[in-house]
Amino acid sequence: MRAWMMDRRMPFTTAALCEGLNADTVKEKDKIRNTLIDFIHRGEITLMPLKQNRRQKYRYNRTWKPKKKGVSNKTIFKAMYVSSTFTAADIERLSGSGRSHINKNIRNLARRGLLVKVGRRLCGHGAGAEAIYRIADRETFRIEVM
Repeated sequence: MRAWMMDRRMPFTTAALCEGLNADTVKEKDKIRNTLIDFIHRGEITLMPLKQNRRQKYRYNRTWKPKKKGVSNKTIFKAMYVSSTFTAADIERLSGSGRSHINKNIRNLARRGLLVKVGRRLCGHGAGAEAIYRIADRETFRIEVM
């Protein structure tokens, strides 16, 4: 479906799309229409201005690129670098990444000697304590990690 739409230079209708994909049954045509709605929501297809008594036309958006999923390690490492001392919860708030991913990064960096555990503090919810870390050598961290 995407390949057919990308090949079209002119705007197309749903009927032309169904014809181009050789959709014969009502079930196939419904599936194409429903999929077309997903393309519109993603911004991969744009709606053309509707003229009076005409069918809705669409145009493929050639500048569209899929959104990147998740948060990169780069954001997590930058949040660590900016903070003088931090916990996994602090980095979670700053980077927007998941806690398990942050804990894995902290564990790996601590194992390599780039992070040092400097203490503990009570968790925000009141039950338990969480470790406080700091970067052992900021210059080495910047060169090797960032």
